[in-house]
Amino acid sequence: LGAKYLEAFLLVYLEGLSHAEAAARVGWPVGTLASRLSRAKVQLQNRLVRRGVTLSAALIGPALTPPAGAVGPGLVRA
Repeated sequence: LGAKYLEAFLLVYLEGLSHAEAAARVGWPVGTLASRLSRAKVQLQNRLVRRGVTLSAALIGPALTPPAGAVGPGLVRA
């Protein structure tokens, strides 16, 4: 994925930030973040399909989203 798409994807789906939180962190309007996130999911889906993995775009996000109640990396202290 391109850097701007990867950044949006990582912040929302791996770090668990809301769209508003992720947009504020990178300095983008929420609509821009949402658009880049949507494009990132499509690009990821296309790459997976080329590798023989079929997973609908609607399932990519939930498949990578931590379960409810999971603690995000930013909240874990050693």
